[in-house]
Amino acid sequence: KEIKIDDLIEKFGTNWDQAGKNIVIDGPALKIIKKAKIPTLVLNGKKLAQLEKAINNQIFNGTIIKI
Repeated sequence: KEIKIDDLIEKFGTNWDQAGKNIVIDGPALKIIKKAKIPTLVLNGKKLAQLEKAINNQIFNGTIIKI
């Protein structure tokens, strides 16, 4: 699955003004990812096999945030 950084920013914003929002990456992090053009993958941290697949450039269960 892929999603554009601009779509995430449009949906969630770049502020840290709403505690308790159920999102994986907060607004300030989205801002940094976009500004620094950081390649970003979102994975389930409990499934280490998926992390290994992502590192080895294999198909994995997770999301790629496109810059």
